[in-house]
Formats: sequence, structure tokens, C-alpha cells
Amino acid sequence: MSLMATNKHKPRIDGPDILRGISALSVIVVHIIGNSGLKFPYFIEKVGGHFTACVTFFFAISAFSITYAYGDNVFSRDKFRDFYLKRIFRLAPLFYLAFIVEALTVYILYDHSPNPLATILSFSFLFSLVPTMQDSLVWAGWSLGIEWLFYIIYPFLICFVRTKKTALIAWGISCYISVEMLKIDSQYAGLYMNILNHMPFFISGILAFLMMPEMLQIKHKLGNKANFASLVVLFVVAVYLLSYFYADNNSISLYVTYSIAWFVLISVSLVGFPIFLNNVFTRFLGKASYSIYLNHSIVILLLKLTGFFTYLNQNVASGVWVFCISMFIVSTITLLISWVTYHYIEIPGMTLGKKTVTYKLTNLKHTD
Repeated sequence: MSLMATNKHKPRIDGPDILRGISALSVIVVHIIGNSGLKFPYFIEKVGGHFTACVTFFFAISAFSITYAYGDNVFSRDKFRDFYLKRIFRLAPLFYLAFIVEALTVYILYDHSPNPLATILSFSFLFSLVPTMQDSLVWAGWSLGIEWLFYIIYPFLICFVRTKKTALIAWGISCYISVEMLKIDSQYAGLYMNILNHMPFFISGILAFLMMPEMLQIKHKLGNKANFASLVVLFVVAVYLLSYFYADNNSISLYVTYSIAWFVLISVSLVGFPIFLNNVFTRFLGKASYSIYLNHSIVILLLKLTGFFTYLNQNVASGVWVFCISMFIVSTITLLISWVTYHYIEIPGMTLGKKTVTYKLTNLKHTD
């Protein structure tokens, strides 16, 4: 399969979306461990602390989704403009709301106002280009800067990455660059929050798209066994990743390990999932994953300020139960808020983006 675009409307694919939603919940684990002040068993802290890898899974799924939706259909002036307009209206409304809420929270609690330059860079999504400001003023928002840079280079990237062969070559080169970057004497955050560092994951998503016809053939051949086969592969990959997270030393680079894992997971999600993984709730998680990702940090902060986590530490003896209770409470509150922001911020933003594109297209036709 090559990247030959079509203007036909493409149906939404549930599998990758479901994985995105599960990944969004997994990121909550990382920030509960790191920011709540709670005490957990060693295994939970060791393994859960590595769930930061799920952010790189977002990158792979995002690349798959963008390639599936657009292919190389961005090269005309109109399509190029429409692509970026839709991306802006997809990301900006909720990001700006999160910025305002978090800036007000910090100002009220700590009497601190955001840096004007950092504010401008945040609103333009270009903060990841400035080494000292890559972390974003929006909590956990650094990945949005990386993703926006991917959107910028996407039209140029697919000029070269158009077949499975070129995708594999690009993946190999990007893995080499990422591994070599770790040898640079620099602050880890500055290197980690660099798009070059994450290109293997984006390219693995593009490769998963290029393998889509083969995966659909496998789905057809497996028939009723397709969902079970996907579940087995999902289980094997999950066990391997958990063991990888727990190991003190791994001989295989995380760039290779994660990008291959994400490629496999996206690919098997195209084959299908059983109903307990593909249902109304999990599909909602996928649709609202952006809200979940941006909302959970403020929920953790507010619960910490109210003393909820301190109460858990003092009154629940089992570290496992502390983790389960805190994860349940944070996730539940986050999901409730995310339902609201998805329906009243994200959907209206996407609708406005589509209307803007349609309006400009209509005006251009009248002009012609």
C-alpha cells in the first residue's frame, strides 16, 4: 500500500481510538505516582512510573489517524490550509481553556503569573522549539507541542515516506538518531521533549497505516476468531512491556521496543477487539482521550490541596489499596469533567473548524 489519497469520506476506526483512551488513563497512573505524595509498593512505582511511554503511544496513534484521514491529500493550497485549520480547531479550544484554568489556579495559590513570552509560545503551540520552555505552561501539555510540530512537517514527511519500504528505512534512521541523541551532554528534559527524539513513534504509526490492507486481510481470514487472536497478541505485548518497565537494564533501546510495540498494537486493533474492550465506554474513552489527558493533572492538584491524598496515606494501610482508591477517584472525576469538556468544548471546536473550512471553500468557489 502507498500513500495515495482519496477524497472519499472514511469511516471512523474504533480500535486505535480505544487504545488511545486506555493510554490516556494510563498516563494518570504516572502523575498519581509522581505528584500526589502517596506511598505505593515498589512494583507499582517502578512499573507505573514507566507509563510515561503511553504518551509516545499517543504519537503513534496520532500519526496513524492523520495518515488514515488525509494520506497525501494536503498538497493543494486549499487542502493544505484546511488541514491546519482543522488541527487548530481540534487542539486549541481545550488547550486554551486548560491554560486559563491552570494560570488562574497558580495565580490564586502562589501569586504567580505566567511569563508573557511563554504564554505567546503556548498559544501558538511552538513552545517545544524553545529548549527552556518545552515543558509547556499547561500541565502535561508538552506533548501537544511535539504533536503540533509533527503536523507542520507531515506534508513534507509523506513526500518521502510513502511505502512500507521507505517507512522502514525512515524508522531505522529515526531510531538511530534518537539513540545517538541520548549521548549528547544536555539536560534530559530538553532532549526528551524534542520531536527528533519521538520520530520513531510517529513513523511506526504511519507504517501501521501502510500495513492496514494486510491486517484487514488477516481479519477476513480469521473470521470469528479475529477478536480472540487480537486479544492474545494484546496480552503478550502488555506482559512484555510490563516486564520491560520492571527490568533495571534492557538490552533493547526503548525507541525500538516502544515503536515496535505501538506498531503491533495499532495493527492488531484493526483486526478487532472483543466486546469487553470495544464497547460504548471504551469508545468514549477514545473520543475523550484529549480531555482526559489535559484534565487529569488539575484534578490531581485539587485533590492534593483538599487533603484527600493525605487522608488516604493516614487511613489506608495497604499501599495497593491506596493506589486502587486514588486511581478510581482521580479517574472518575476526570472522566466526569472530560464528558463535559468533550461535548461542550471539543465537539463545538471541531464543528466550528469544519464550518470555517466549508465557508472558505464556498467563498473561493464564488470568487472563481
